[in-house]
Amino acid sequence: MPDHARSPTPFRLFGDLWLEPPASYLDQDDLAKLEDLRPHLQQLDAQWKDRRSAVTNGKWRYLDEFSLIVERETATWKHDYDISREPAFMVPPSGPLDAVVACHLHCPSFSVSDPYNRVTADETNICIKQVLDIGFSPDKCLLYDHLSRREALDGLRFYPSDILRIHESFTAELRNHMSAIIDICWGACGTYKGVELWLEWDRNDNVPFHDSLWRVVRFVIFVNHPQRMLYGSRQTRGTKQDLHLTVAAKLAGICIDEHFYQTTHRPGTYGRLASWQYKRQQSLNASAIREVTSCTPFVLRKTPLDMEVSLPSDFSEFRMKLESPVEQRTTSTVAVFIRSLTAHMSLGLIRLEQERQREPVELFPELGQPQSQKGLYFLASALMSTGADLNQALLISGLCSSDSSSHPDLSNWEDIPIELRDWIEGQNGLKIDSTSIGSADDLLKTHRLLCRKQTVMTVRNSGIIGIALDVAIRYFKQIECIGRERSKIADLVVEGIPPHNIVARKCSLCGQRILDDAYPRFKKLDPGKYVVRFLQNGCGLPSCPRNQQGAWAVPADPSVQHIRPDTGRLVSMPRKPTWEAYFLRRGVNTAHLPEKVIIICRRCRNQTFEDDKPRRTSESQPRYVLRRPGCQICHAKNTNWVPKDDSMLWVDQSKLSRKWKSLMKQPEFEASDDLKNPDWYFPTPGRTRN
Repeated sequence: MPDHARSPTPFRLFGDLWLEPPASYLDQDDLAKLEDLRPHLQQLDAQWKDRRSAVTNGKWRYLDEFSLIVERETATWKHDYDISREPAFMVPPSGPLDAVVACHLHCPSFSVSDPYNRVTADETNICIKQVLDIGFSPDKCLLYDHLSRREALDGLRFYPSDILRIHESFTAELRNHMSAIIDICWGACGTYKGVELWLEWDRNDNVPFHDSLWRVVRFVIFVNHPQRMLYGSRQTRGTKQDLHLTVAAKLAGICIDEHFYQTTHRPGTYGRLASWQYKRQQSLNASAIREVTSCTPFVLRKTPLDMEVSLPSDFSEFRMKLESPVEQRTTSTVAVFIRSLTAHMSLGLIRLEQERQREPVELFPELGQPQSQKGLYFLASALMSTGADLNQALLISGLCSSDSSSHPDLSNWEDIPIELRDWIEGQNGLKIDSTSIGSADDLLKTHRLLCRKQTVMTVRNSGIIGIALDVAIRYFKQIECIGRERSKIADLVVEGIPPHNIVARKCSLCGQRILDDAYPRFKKLDPGKYVVRFLQNGCGLPSCPRNQQGAWAVPADPSVQHIRPDTGRLVSMPRKPTWEAYFLRRGVNTAHLPEKVIIICRRCRNQTFEDDKPRRTSESQPRYVLRRPGCQICHAKNTNWVPKDDSMLWVDQSKLSRKWKSLMKQPEFEASDDLKNPDWYFPTPGRTRN
């Protein structure tokens, strides 16, 4: 049964897309906008066949035009930048120019079985394979890239403006001549929060002045890049992707697999490159990166003012055409209408913003080292969150694949881009004793602590910028991930709260200070106990004796109790001495006593400790029960402490423990007698200081 047959009064938006009655969901203003919009959609419907016929019989051929673009692009690289780029890596569109649907892709990559095969619809690429399997095949769809050259970096961010203009001029010309009424933009390799349906307008020069000066050219719909669909939930991301592709197909009147990402999609079945193909891909990626970055002015010095970027401020003309024409904004603002209309219709097209969220953006999907991608993925987003703009973040992140980062003249802390320095200095997980990195030596020490048993980079062979970038990448992979990833003991621990949200640490083998724990864990059943972390082969500092059994990152403050991340220890309840239930005062019996007690170390006579939960005996003249925190001056755990107030009576808990044991050995002793006559059973008071 067709979709529109399910509704008693269906509404046809366009093509085969039937929706529920607009009057049931839209207010009067939106209904008026709908009426203003309908003539434009009807005009598009009526003129499309004529437009398609004109394209078929026209003289413009995109393959002929593409050949000229290849010559112009390669010549510009050579003339302006003295770079010889391979013409065979320019890939023309696939499919007929008169197709009803166009798939607007980002750019071709080297992730194909044969990178010299100049075909956009290459099913050996995992992303293109998905597009073809859904039903957008080149026999009925036009597949074209926004940038036509195979690249490892994003040309929208790294191409010089004149090179970018050449590529986009061909894209704009292709879009002007194609007859497609649906243009599906598959996006760059990043995360869109969602999709928004747009109408592309163009000036209508063939009508009298008093008629509409604008006409609808086509629908434009943005969807997630196929690479993004290799990950994530079928029920959330897959459902949303299928929903919008279904809308596109129905608008165009073609058939596709409407549940591809929910049922058919199997990421593990698309095949992999052979070993020799993968090695060739890595080599071509590296060459492409060197070629592009050699003409891109990176930020290498102190302030953003030193950055000279030849990137255009507006990277695409066609996006401007997606806005409603000025003359129509008061009566037919298409974006507003589409949001209102489709938010309530039976297909449930969700209103979502096109702008990216503050989540990590995937920068370089074709970089050769997969282990580096995760760090780059988060680094650019982190730099942006601390004030850097997108271009700065991309350029700084791109330094890791450039020879500029290992330049021998760049060896000082001040040679690192200021945005990267500020970010490193602001990370609590890269501080030691709450002290930020402030010099090249500090950076090298931090790098050793992160590498531990691995080969350590040096300024001579890697450059100060290379080391700083490696520290940033390792931060996301080794430290920041602790705050994001769920561990096996997550249900048995709790996060630290101020002032215990950062814990200064030292190595249990050598005693040297190491990086602070910015994501400390404490035992849930005993929140006073810090859960230590394991250091394989020691902390990594030169003077640390390597140990096959490893070491532990323990609190630098000896007064902080700690426990290993052992499930058996974490599930055990804290055990209190039996005598506490009989020898200590409780509740209202402590109301008239000081709430805090200051004690002082008897060894150094300098270190003090504030006991905010003092324990007192149940005697008629209560005595303070001493605690034994570690002394940060004496650096000893079991130092003797006494109240700073000489007039305060006190008793050591060891005496109470011994007294209780002796009482329990007496057959005639009843514990309840202690509650009735506490003064009879306590040890002798003590007040002397030694």
